[in-house]
Amino acid sequence: ISSGLNNISLNFKAGDRVGLIGENGAGKTTLLKAISGIYEIDQGKIEVNGNLLAVFTLNAGIEDEFTGYQNIIYQMFLRGYDRKFALSKIDEITEISKLGDNIHRQVRTYSSGMRARLTIAIVFSLEADIFLCDEFITTSDPSYFEEMIDKIFEKYSNGVIIIASHYIDFIYKRMNRIVEIKNGEVIQDIKK
Repeated sequence: ISSGLNNISLNFKAGDRVGLIGENGAGKTTLLKAISGIYEIDQGKIEVNGNLLAVFTLNAGIEDEFTGYQNIIYQMFLRGYDRKFALSKIDEITEISKLGDNIHRQVRTYSSGMRARLTIAIVFSLEADIFLCDEFITTSDPSYFEEMIDKIFEKYSNGVIIIASHYIDFIYKRMNRIVEIKNGEVIQDIKK
């Protein structure tokens, strides 16, 4: 369907929690970017029914010189939302991130854990029917991560979640469908 992918035919339905696995360069990110419309397809078709939220680089668009507060507004602008919507999300994101008054400090002064909490909270505050994520499962705060994963799975339980990850234990524990990709082709599609 797209450069690097071959003969892929997948159909996802509400309630699917899909783990994409495969070695580096297998085509996981390419597939996610094709689904999200970032990559054009050469042949075939991709149909997306619903609102899609894709996360490829958790820290993309985060500006070190901005405060957490300013970054929330900036991130919302980057995603196509207006200032009124961005301001309506400030309290929710501050609470989810557990940053408190630190929301008014420059992000360059944040620890890596604080930065991760801010970016995860921004993503979590948005609504979607389909949630795509490419390997964001890294944070220096494992307990916060587990809490957020629980919230993400609860929030998108009626939609579709697709996460590409090398964390095989996480995939087998959390997902109800595992799609393995090798050399741009699906070699396994296991429904649990």
